[in-house]
Amino acid sequence: MPLLGSGEKTTDPENTTPTSESKPEHRPHAWTLKTTLNEVLETVRAHLGEDGPKPKFDDVCPYDISETQENMLWEHETTRLMGAVDACGMRTGLRFESYGKFQQDDSKSSYERLASLADQIMLNLHICILDNELLLWKSKEKLSHKNARQMSKEILQSRLDNPKSAHKTAREDSEDVSEESFLESYFAMVDYLTAVVARFGVSAAEEGAWQRRVLAGLAKSSAKLKILARKPDTYVTRSIDAIRRYETEQRVKGVFDNSKTRLPEQGPTHLGHMQDVGDGGWEFDGMPMMNAAPLQHMHREGEPSQYAKELEVMVEVQDDSEDPYLSDMADAFSWVSSTLRSLVYYLMAGSPLDSFEISTVTYRGGTTDTPFPVYMHQDRNSELHGSSDPDFIKHAYLGYVLAKQAVEEVQKEHEQNASVNYRPKLKQDENGSGTVITFQIRERCEDPNNDTVVDLSPVNLTNLAQIITVMIPVLLTSPEIISVLRSSLSSLGGLLSIDVEEQLTPRSPSFTAVVSIHTRTFQKNSPSSLPGAEFRSLSQSLLAHSDRQVSHSRIPTGTAAWSSIPADEVQQRLHEVQERRARLAADGQDWDIDEMAVRVKCVSYVYSVLGIAGFLVAGGLAAAFTIGDRVEGVDPFNIASFSWLLAGFLILIAKSIRVTEWPWRDFLLGRVTCRSLSELRAVTSANEQDLILYLLTKEPESVLITRGPYNRLFTRKEEQAFAGGFSIDIKPEVRTLVAAGLIFVVVALRHGTALVCLDLRRGSEKRDTRTSIAHTGEEQTTVCRYPPKPSDKEKVQDAVLNHLPMDQPVVWNRVLGFYHSPERKVR
Repeated sequence: MPLLGSGEKTTDPENTTPTSESKPEHRPHAWTLKTTLNEVLETVRAHLGEDGPKPKFDDVCPYDISETQENMLWEHETTRLMGAVDACGMRTGLRFESYGKFQQDDSKSSYERLASLADQIMLNLHICILDNELLLWKSKEKLSHKNARQMSKEILQSRLDNPKSAHKTAREDSEDVSEESFLESYFAMVDYLTAVVARFGVSAAEEGAWQRRVLAGLAKSSAKLKILARKPDTYVTRSIDAIRRYETEQRVKGVFDNSKTRLPEQGPTHLGHMQDVGDGGWEFDGMPMMNAAPLQHMHREGEPSQYAKELEVMVEVQDDSEDPYLSDMADAFSWVSSTLRSLVYYLMAGSPLDSFEISTVTYRGGTTDTPFPVYMHQDRNSELHGSSDPDFIKHAYLGYVLAKQAVEEVQKEHEQNASVNYRPKLKQDENGSGTVITFQIRERCEDPNNDTVVDLSPVNLTNLAQIITVMIPVLLTSPEIISVLRSSLSSLGGLLSIDVEEQLTPRSPSFTAVVSIHTRTFQKNSPSSLPGAEFRSLSQSLLAHSDRQVSHSRIPTGTAAWSSIPADEVQQRLHEVQERRARLAADGQDWDIDEMAVRVKCVSYVYSVLGIAGFLVAGGLAAAFTIGDRVEGVDPFNIASFSWLLAGFLILIAKSIRVTEWPWRDFLLGRVTCRSLSELRAVTSANEQDLILYLLTKEPESVLITRGPYNRLFTRKEEQAFAGGFSIDIKPEVRTLVAAGLIFVVVALRHGTALVCLDLRRGSEKRDTRTSIAHTGEEQTTVCRYPPKPSDKEKVQDAVLNHLPMDQPVVWNRVLGFYHSPERKVR
């Protein structure tokens, strides 16, 4: 996969091994640590307030630990995390310590072991969540989330009822795994997980208040996760018993309180009765009396907005007259638990466990004068999430940097192994899963020649330790983790009256990047790898190859044809396209755009036409006077008349050949009014696909109203059939739409396939547009019900967008991949 915009050749990642060749030096921003160890420890012990003890989050004393031991654990974990974030401004990478059996070669059994370990961490995370939600319920009920409480309780109860229903526990996956070996592996996993998250959180904002909360929350969670690993089944029972006791107390209290209230009389429309509805509380006239707060967790598991809404509610419910301690700590607890839960979930998701691709791409869309970043993520379940929000992508940059550092650590290990002739037990082409990581990033400068470029791909991951080292940082580029981070920062800004955009947004350069971790098993099993497939996974799509999004008559889009062109020739052609688009952007500054037309200045053209016409007239007159009576039977002024006629005909042709109507006033003023895309192309001589890209990119700030026949993807449209508007009468190509942020995804229907459009253009986050797609869903607009196949290219078949009735939407049951027919026309 070539670097974004570089046009470099690709090599087969399966046949490439890491080398010790020198690579471009890339030094990311050194984030400043704005807090100290003592300040973090004060936040850890914030429950020991001057005005008396307060509720203690992540309390481990109920799990056979004394307060003295608890304090020692907190100090140890805080010191460890401070060391992780204070190393050389976080420029150096973290390496997962390969304790226990993590040197196991890359194979399906390695992924099963990783899933088992992640499953145990997830179980203990739900204990932490249930305990903290119970604490909030007791202390300030409106801060507690009933649905989260109920979900964790049900998961823990299910584990007790069916201990074999989930992944095998890490203790059971091998007969010779001792308790000590398990705990050693578990602790190493928790240490690396929390250290990476600490770097991610601290680098998100150079604000001491935020960094203290990040480190304190992670230190307490890390300590509790380790304590809970000693007797997981016993502690699950203890946590469930605690919340059941309180639920019983609340039900009894509810009955007692209700007995003091006069019940309404029964009648034909009002039964006036009360009944017990179980754990949910008592019900009165069909309305729950207990726990009636709005549910905050109604979104699907894994959806980016799910955890973000938990954090947003913190600002809404806080009361300035009350102690902000609970709101403050609840915010930190929600961010830590949500982030760790998302990471751990994707460590064990998927079936089979060693068949997956996790990719994140950020490419540069738009025009040369109005570029914007486009972000796309493919998760382990092959669901897709996108964004073009600049602040969102700034936070994604943090994950890219951590992923880069992790890949560098793995490369160092490969180089060390090569120096001692180390070879893994399983070869990449035999029984292993064939896990490969690719990473490329380009940090842009004003002068493209000074861009910082890093290409660390492809790298084979030969053992489980290397897989863990890389996978966790890659997962930090996922949208739900970024959304939770942004919501938590926004909540903190509300608590402390801080300008979030100015003080709580990370520093990030303009960049493009690709990071992808995938297995050979995925490539074997995925339909996107089949010859002639109409779709591709994210790492193989046009999004990851932005240099193939350009429209150039001498640039092929096929992978085989592209690879056959010398790199220098590709670079030259890409440079020609960039210069062509730069000229269009410069010319576009002089256009006058109104609701119905684009007015273009063409003074040189008009003067040239008038000059030629004047020359013809002057020549005719000169000939008439020169010839005079010298030629018998010839009226010299007939020559002058003919020259006048010829000049008039020339002007008439010049006025009509490019546009349908050109008023004389506009012509004499040196301007032409274009009422269609084809007229604009004829007048400017610009590339038609560049013009479509320009108009789509500029649409958010333009007053231009478009009409058919091919304006389906424009948002400012004239709905009336015979009304005015600027006619889009040229079909856009798929690659042009990708460059504009309009991305077509192939979905599987009950019978056949369809195309669904994701709209990631500038400002899409402010419009009601589809920016993500799950395996099940439906759509009525911007759908191609019968997409043409790649083999239909010679039939010149277009992708036709349909507007379906509300009662007949396209319903799909799986996302297959990104539509891969770059030159296909869309209408």
